[in-house]
Amino acid sequence: MSNSSTKRQRIDNTSTGSNTQRITDLPVGCIVNISEYLHQPSKAILAAAIMMTSPLISNAIVSASTTQWHTLDFGDIQENLVEKLMDDDLANILTCINAKEAEH
Repeated sequence: MSNSSTKRQRIDNTSTGSNTQRITDLPVGCIVNISEYLHQPSKAILAAAIMMTSPLISNAIVSASTTQWHTLDFGDIQENLVEKLMDDDLANILTCINAKEAEH
């Protein structure tokens, strides 16, 4: 009896390592365009998350934002996700959007 299952097989990329896909593998313009669909706080979190591996992409996300970075209202993000933000996360977000140098 042959195994003709229609289920997809799970692919384990850990054995080869070379097939691992990351969001930063996408073209910068693509990531920036995707980020434009996010609320400002989500966009800042994405940029901060990418900042360590790809500062160029992070800067492009922040620079391309059509809204000023005067206020980050985390009310648009699910409460259970906001509760997981640590002080270091907030510091990275503020660094990423260059909050210290922002106009008042």
